[in-house]
Amino acid sequence: MGYESPTTAAPQDDLHRLVEPLSIYYRGKFANSYTLRYNALLLYGNSFAIDKVFVMSTLNRLTATLIWLFLLLIACYVAVTPIQALGQLRTATSTLSETLQSWQANDPTNFMIGQAALGVAAIALFGMLIWLEILAGRRRGVRIRTAEGGSAELAIDSIGRRLQWHLDQLAEVITVVPMVKSRGGSVDIRLEIEAAPDVDIPMKTDEVVEVTRDIVEHDMGLRLGKLDVHMRCAPFEPEWN
Repeated sequence: MGYESPTTAAPQDDLHRLVEPLSIYYRGKFANSYTLRYNALLLYGNSFAIDKVFVMSTLNRLTATLIWLFLLLIACYVAVTPIQALGQLRTATSTLSETLQSWQANDPTNFMIGQAALGVAAIALFGMLIWLEILAGRRRGVRIRTAEGGSAELAIDSIGRRLQWHLDQLAEVITVVPMVKSRGGSVDIRLEIEAAPDVDIPMKTDEVVEVTRDIVEHDMGLRLGKLDVHMRCAPFEPEWN
């Protein structure tokens, strides 16, 4: 009754040997997906931040150069022929004023549309430039002060990489995705952690919090602000019969 013929057992063993490497491969791929996505986002964020700083720095230098060059030419022209320059300025303003008055009298609707379009375009252009300038000027690190009075700025991505490396060494931790934000003199950290299926969630959460606090405050000399730990368990492996 309990006898199983070789012809029945052999296909099952062959199927197990065939599927098991694929199962291991996809489990490893699934476990590393969050780490790969974090590294890709980190690389993209760093390159985007560098591009913003470079573009705004180049734009600022170009704008300042053109403005100073224009003012220099005007100053030289006024210094050489002051009477003629003032006469040309008065003529140009009178012509422009007459043109605008004529346009407003002949077609007041289109004149108002032109006013609105000019205002919207000016707000959009200068608002975008101001916004880019603010973003480019934001701090991308945390200021560290040493006991000897020195100071340094530690990059946000360096904090994330260091946390990721240390927390990956913990037992039953599969993947760690840290997200770090600078807030004044402290850092806010959010941890997305995938752990083993049978992990003790409260004990592992306490261990992660303790290790994170020790790394941030003792090893790196920073002040830890808000710490959010989001723990989830990996799915159980299927049992083969």
